[in-house]
Amino acid sequence: MLLHLASAIHKHRVNVIALCGGVLTGTALLGFIIYLVPYIEAQFHYAQYSATYVPSLLPRTSSVKARSVAPAPASSGQSTHAVSQPTLNIPKLGISVPVVPDVDTTRQKTYNLALKKGVAHIQGTAELTSYAGNTVIIGHSSRFAPSGTPYDAIFATLPHLLVGDDIELLTPNSDPQLFRVTASKVISPDDTTALDSNDQRVITLLTCWPLGTPLKRWEVQATAVLP
Repeated sequence: MLLHLASAIHKHRVNVIALCGGVLTGTALLGFIIYLVPYIEAQFHYAQYSATYVPSLLPRTSSVKARSVAPAPASSGQSTHAVSQPTLNIPKLGISVPVVPDVDTTRQKTYNLALKKGVAHIQGTAELTSYAGNTVIIGHSSRFAPSGTPYDAIFATLPHLLVGDDIELLTPNSDPQLFRVTASKVISPDDTTALDSNDQRVITLLTCWPLGTPLKRWEVQATAVLP
């Protein structure tokens, strides 16, 4: 009798352990799927829009002086619509995202809040409406705890940008600015050259890389293009 009872208790424990293991595995799998959703959506958008993307036919100049920048004519990737808030357009990636201006990235709570609203313009870099200098914008490539916004992995496909691709920056009551990619590469997180500025009009996009880690940064730099 005692032997039978001990055997029954043992089987019960095994069943409980197996059940707990199954629940934990299922929870982990569900969490991983939820984590991947923004990245999968970003890749889908890239596949959808890159198939029809045609770079504009403007001169492929990579050394345009900022003071010479003029409003660019409409091209296949450009929008001529007025905007109510700063907006970054990357036609090849299917990205059109609000830009939160003048974000203090030394305050984690501040920039985390900004990145729930779109991408963030780093305070102290060239203003969004500038005709000179380097405007630096950061965005998420992935998040361990998705915020439930469309911007959790907005820059996940940034590495697909190649030299010659177009980027457009729209600001209220200002002419659209067209940029052409001149560099797309991995840099170390302590590489501050991405913030360097001179008399050229430049835009720099930064995100964490590889996906899900802060080990490196992916940098895309683009220079203003004359019409």
